[in-house]
Amino acid sequence: VKSRGESPSVCGRARRKVANFKYAQLNVSYSGLVNDNWKLGMNKRSLHYIKRCLGALPAACMLGPDGAPVSWLTLDSSCDVGIAYSMEKYQRADDMARVIMGFMKYLHQNNSPFYFSFLEVNDDSHRFVGQFCSFEATCKYHQWTWYPENLVPF
Repeated sequence: VKSRGESPSVCGRARRKVANFKYAQLNVSYSGLVNDNWKLGMNKRSLHYIKRCLGALPAACMLGPDGAPVSWLTLDSSCDVGIAYSMEKYQRADDMARVIMGFMKYLHQNNSPFYFSFLEVNDDSHRFVGQFCSFEATCKYHQWTWYPENLVPF
């Protein structure tokens, strides 16, 4: 029996208290934070790209005790769940695992196509997501464009 304020274990790791942590949608007001912590970002062009993604497509985060995101991931128009990060203090605290699981559930419930891409150095995330996905693509990159129904350009 789990007590109130405790989260279920993820990947066999011990449970920890998650009081004051909340799964939420990541909104465009956090574009600067996302850009500043994205290894492929940190410039004006990437900031514009992130603002467009957060303004039009689903994104998720775990809000910490102070109400600011501590872990997040975003979806882009090619259905890539690729911009993900956990603040250093929370990188081994299962917050990203909870965000990934919640986001995958949301995308499945809404019949939204998605795939994950990882930087070559991100083996932990690759292994974690691999446990829950049905297959791994044999090629390195897929590209298509997806528009939510309310944003279809035609």
